[in-house]
Amino acid sequence: GVVVVDRSYDIRAINVAGRRLLDIRGAGLGDDLIHQVTPTLGAPLRSVIDKALNGDMTQTTLQVPPDVAHELGRDLAISCSPVPVEVAGDSVVLAQVEITDVTEFAKHQRQLEAEHGQLESERDQLQDRAGEARVAVRELRHANDAMAAELGRLRAENEQLQLAHEEVQAAAEEIETLNEEQQAANEELETLNEELQATVEELNTTNDDLQARSVELQESTSTMDRHTRQSDSDRARLERVLDSLETGLALFDPEGQLTVANAGYRDVFDGAVEVLDESGSPLADETAPSARAMRGEAFQSRVQVRRGRRKLGTFDVRAAAFGPDDEGFTLLSVRRVD
Repeated sequence: GVVVVDRSYDIRAINVAGRRLLDIRGAGLGDDLIHQVTPTLGAPLRSVIDKALNGDMTQTTLQVPPDVAHELGRDLAISCSPVPVEVAGDSVVLAQVEITDVTEFAKHQRQLEAEHGQLESERDQLQDRAGEARVAVRELRHANDAMAAELGRLRAENEQLQLAHEEVQAAAEEIETLNEEQQAANEELETLNEELQATVEELNTTNDDLQARSVELQESTSTMDRHTRQSDSDRARLERVLDSLETGLALFDPEGQLTVANAGYRDVFDGAVEVLDESGSPLADETAPSARAMRGEAFQSRVQVRRGRRKLGTFDVRAAAFGPDDEGFTLLSVRRVD
């Protein structure tokens, strides 16, 4: 949607999409835009408009806050840029506000951010558990080393106790008991190692999920870039089509500015040319076809055009309103007749 306002925030122009996205009832022309939109949107909207009207020639973009998006029922991106125009000979700066519905993109982005946060939390938990498991493994290894040292000591004592059968038997029973404890400790260590392996596999799975989400986000960005390139290609194709026409075309806006001109028009009127009426009498600058079209006049006539001493030809020229009446655009066509 597009809305053009003046320094009083009065609406000078607004299209249908602008009314729908900002929920403006009625025509809206001449009304105060700030008081036409929802109150929660008024303050941020006023801020970007003031920045444009105060001479900042860069485009300012605003993402509406979540509470405003909830009230409007949609997510909006609002950008504003200054538009210098001539009104009654005076230079006036208007603000052009562009409103884009980004509900689907914002919804998808919030969903990806939520899922990414959840995966980050789960990964942190798994890393904590893995750290605890590693500490437990180290402690068990230290205990196993201590038990091994104790077993060696007992074996040395057993060699000394072999002199007495009863002492040897008692030492053997103690050694057997220690062996059973060591086996139990080894089994427990093996179980912990299996749990650690399972934890590492879960962490790898989580990392794979994060990479997949990153790929989805990159694909979404690539799609947006592709649409932008297609729009530029369509505009260039339209310009080539206009330049291929034999009839010259020029479009003037309500302020008399030339907005579009194809090659047929430029070949005739670009540079220093002399325009004559059908009888060969020179036309004053203010009565030339381009000057009359700039003033928004509707007419049809036949003229001759010279560049220096060379006659470019005789042309039928016709000017008429283009588009809706309230937009004030004028289309000038030039067709060679000789």
